[in-house]
Amino acid sequence: MNHSSQHIDFTSEMLADVACIALNKLPPRYVRHEADLIFYRTDSENSMMHENLDLVVKLAFETVAQCERSVGSGF
Repeated sequence: MNHSSQHIDFTSEMLADVACIALNKLPPRYVRHEADLIFYRTDSENSMMHENLDLVVKLAFETVAQCERSVGSGF
């Protein structure tokens, strides 16, 4: 899912925060080529990884949006 289309008011700084939050929530993976990742995973593992990625990115957008509302309201 393209979560950024739901947050068109996000600045480039806010999007960078989203990326950092999401990356910090994901397990580290060394992937030099896309084939490296696909070759060693089953279809089920790939599907689960994409679902997890979608959830993490969604939560990162929500976190940044919530922080921005808190800052904007004077808290």
